[in-house]
Amino acid sequence: MPLLAEKRHYNNLKYGYARGYEAYQYVENIRRYMKSIVNYHRVQENQTITFLKRLWK
Repeated sequence: MPLLAEKRHYNNLKYGYARGYEAYQYVENIRRYMKSIVNYHRVQENQTITFLKRLWK
């Protein structure tokens, strides 16, 4: 998508210029957010397991 902002590429396109970097950045932000959510849940799970192990000793 970022290539669509370069003249050598958008000259050959039906709809011309596109701000491809914005779409790329949007997807990267979603991926970063998803990774943080997954990591948060891993930490919570590990804390719960640790707590339960201490409780049952």
